[in-house]
Amino acid sequence: MVAVGAAHVGAVARDSERDGFGQVECGPQGPEDGVVGVEGRGGPVIAGRAGQCCVEEQGGQAASALGFGDGDAGEDGAAVDPAQVQRDVAPQLLSCSQVDSAEPARSGKTILAGCVGLLVGQRVLTWTDSEEELRKSITTVLADSVGVVVFDNLTEGEVVNSAVLARLVTERTWTDRKLGSNTAANFTNDRLWLATGNNLRTGGDMASRSVWVRLDPDCPRPEARTGFTIPNLDSWILDPRNRAEVLRHVLTLVLDWTAQGAPIATDVPQMRQFTRWAQYLGGFLAHHGIDGFLGNADAGRDLDEDASEWYGFLSTWHHLYGEEPQTAQQLRAGAEPEFGAPDQWKGTFPTTITGKPLSAKALGKRLAGQVDRWRGDKVLRSAMDNHSKIKLYRVEHRADSS
Repeated sequence: MVAVGAAHVGAVARDSERDGFGQVECGPQGPEDGVVGVEGRGGPVIAGRAGQCCVEEQGGQAASALGFGDGDAGEDGAAVDPAQVQRDVAPQLLSCSQVDSAEPARSGKTILAGCVGLLVGQRVLTWTDSEEELRKSITTVLADSVGVVVFDNLTEGEVVNSAVLARLVTERTWTDRKLGSNTAANFTNDRLWLATGNNLRTGGDMASRSVWVRLDPDCPRPEARTGFTIPNLDSWILDPRNRAEVLRHVLTLVLDWTAQGAPIATDVPQMRQFTRWAQYLGGFLAHHGIDGFLGNADAGRDLDEDASEWYGFLSTWHHLYGEEPQTAQQLRAGAEPEFGAPDQWKGTFPTTITGKPLSAKALGKRLAGQVDRWRGDKVLRSAMDNHSKIKLYRVEHRADSS
């Protein structure tokens, strides 16, 4: 099961009753004992970044996303670094992952994320909507030697839309000012970034930089489930002998893959700068009999809050005005219905944080940032009126835009 981030890896656990949210899905029979399936399969899988290994245990044992920092396996003293094996083979950028579940409690998302950190050391952070505070938190945690960073239990329905996080997952090196000084510091971005929550969505650039992992217990009381292969996985992984066993299996699977030439998958979806990473990780999984990596990519795109809002707005615009050019002022005037009249925009017109329609000036700035950007089968075009020197906008519809 996997959720992966850009510059290296990020994951977000998301709870939802909708089908298919992540690239890899967790079957209803066991996310808490680490048994994770791809496309409904029950075999366990461990996945990660270029400095991370994916594991399948044929007998149905522990599974988790493994991220490795300095190679210290913990109290057992086994200083192994499977990450380095894959770094040498596939030094690629990775995407960000998001884990999703239908039930807010006891679906297993925190346990799954925690198993990674318990193996290699983790830091749990509180999510913040403040870009400044998020930047400071990232800089601080990168100065530590932990291998996993978890934003745990985000607010239900939270929209993960952060320019700082989008920058983080696409950079190999993080550069920022040291806290309390004017000196810049550089940190290698080699951590596994995870986030967990219920019914999370993405916005802005995060949608194309995220991989979703969906946990669906498919029962009204997931905390009452029994019959797991490994009961109490969160405490089981604390035993140094168990951690050593997991790492041994990881190394065995990675070395078997590399011994066969590290075959890649050619049928994974395009992921911009993360495509090469997806091909290697998909190839690793396929080599060990787990097909369908990133098979839920389309479902993940549907959870892009930003794209959904813009598509709704452009669709209503096209319905009202066709491809007739409009100014921002004309559009804004149409957003104020007469008293008692229905809202012709049906709630799709962009609003301020207080819910009021954007001013003409603010709307113009937003529109300028969307020009030539496709939203489904709609795209916004612009041109300058030669007489008034005012920018005009129109929505173009193309049925074959897919």
